Amino acid sequence: MCQTTRTQALRSIKSRSNGRKRQAPTNGNGYDQLDGEWALYYKVARYFIHKVRFADSEDFLHDLMLEMAKVKASYEAKGKPLTEAGLMRVASYELSDYWVKQRRLTTWLDCGNCSKEQSSPH
Repeated sequence: MCQTTRTQALRSIKSRSNGRKRQAPTNGNGYDQLDGEWALYYKVARYFIHKVRFADSEDFLHDLMLEMAKVKASYEAKGKPLTEAGLMRVASYELSDYWVKQRRLTTWLDCGNCSKEQSSPH
């Protein structure tokens, strides 16, 4: 079978083997341009943001990085080092708290913001 020149040209445009490289996937949040401790917080947090609901992922990422900074500050005040593994532990606790709050909001009759007087059945 003989292929036409046009068919070969179209295949070379579609093919990635012609030297064009794919760009690295980015989510466009700007956190990948951080440096110092914040870059480390983002590096650790990236492993956890896909474990929350998509609609909450940006908020969770931001809150998680802030919580890591708070824990790091408290460790520095005590004179203790906080390693990357310690940051992963902080992230796992925050992830667990996230899902506890989600279950509370979706399965319980408690919105979490009501006082006892408002929520009593009297």
